[in-house]
Amino acid sequence: MFITEFDGVTDLKKDGLADCFYTFNGKWVKNSITYDYGEEDKNYYNKNPHTLIRKKFMVETFKNSRLLIAVLGYYLCYINGHRVGDYELNSDWTNYKKRVYYDEYDVSSYLIEGENEITIELGNGMYNPSPLRLFGKYNLRERLAEIGESQIVCDLYIDGQLMLLSDESWESSAGNLIFNNAYLGEMIDLDLIENPWL
Repeated sequence: MFITEFDGVTDLKKDGLADCFYTFNGKWVKNSITYDYGEEDKNYYNKNPHTLIRKKFMVETFKNSRLLIAVLGYYLCYINGHRVGDYELNSDWTNYKKRVYYDEYDVSSYLIEGENEITIELGNGMYNPSPLRLFGKYNLRERLAEIGESQIVCDLYIDGQLMLLSDESWESSAGNLIFNNAYLGEMIDLDLIENPWL
């Protein structure tokens, strides 16, 4: 499933079928603090915590629910502290100027009646690759159509009705990963390991 045009527009289509568009109601959300790498490549490797985004919401009686989520970069999603899905390195790498894949989950078993909380960890993935000049033509930072900060858009449906969407009311915080990269791994600040958001 993917966004056919990424320029702030969120029209999606499923499995490449033109008659299966989905338009997100939510807005793209990212960290409220922007990190400026400057002109020097070495700044990419400085301490730059990954982003946690969360939202608390109320749910009354329900039978089923599904979450649709698209991410620029990698992500892990939690509802009420329980990880949603078991995939690693989601979402898939694409030409972000043309398409962005989205995932759909049945999250009925994660929700409870009353207050709930959704938390999303964002990682750089291929949307913010490291500058590897020694790789020559494989230095992705100079070859990708678009790079930037990881961000998400999502909608949550309960019993077929839109219950929650990503917008500016979602909170953001720095996580305990102070560096993360698809090829070079990650560094964790153990002083921050007990993050109350996870």
